[in-house]
Amino acid sequence: MMNQLKVYTLSFLLSVLTVTHATRAVATAPPLAQQLNQVANWFTGMFDNSQQVMGQATVPLISITSCSVQLDSSNSLADVKNIYFEQESSSFERLRLYSFSQGNTGVNLSIRSFLDNTFVRGLCNAPQSTRKIPTSNLPITSCDLNLIWQETDYYKGSNEPNGCPAGFGLRVVSNVTVWADRIDSLDQIFNAQGDLVVNTPIEFRRVYPIPEPSLMLGILAVGLWGAKQANSSKFKHKSKKNSM
Repeated sequence: MMNQLKVYTLSFLLSVLTVTHATRAVATAPPLAQQLNQVANWFTGMFDNSQQVMGQATVPLISITSCSVQLDSSNSLADVKNIYFEQESSSFERLRLYSFSQGNTGVNLSIRSFLDNTFVRGLCNAPQSTRKIPTSNLPITSCDLNLIWQETDYYKGSNEPNGCPAGFGLRVVSNVTVWADRIDSLDQIFNAQGDLVVNTPIEFRRVYPIPEPSLMLGILAVGLWGAKQANSSKFKHKSKKNSM
């Protein structure tokens, strides 16, 4: 009788755990529309890999500035999130348009270069209403990935094994992992013979903006005024005590 009770108890616990796990998986997976907005927002802002550079002197310092933009074409889809992506280091500059859209199982990411960089460089410095990119400045071809939401709330994507052509017979296989505050990327570059020539993972971390100078001066002024008031109060209290 005791053994049967143990078996029934164990079966019941396994059933509860199974149902709980299934419910959790369904409940925590965001709808695709929400995933689209989330991953596009996470790609927007300022990033750099300065933390990585401090621990790895051989890795170059790279910064990212990205912002939402619009295409001038009336045929552009309303449910596509377009992000202008500007990546810079001391040795290279990479300007791209990242277009996010809903896929069947995740978020599709289409990456395109520009036919002429002159008209887009520094675009994020312009007011948002004027950030428009002419479709005539975009090539027909793109490099595509599919970003899949993971249970611990991040996105992972890859275009393995084929990757994308990069000119001069080169081929790039990209892997990217996106969190709310960081982006880890690995672009593996292969030559025409299929040899791996570049294989350096880059760890970008979000750079949070500092307050405007006027706000900083205001905070400093308030701090100095408070310190002055405190010292003045102490002096008056001490003078009154001495007079007694």
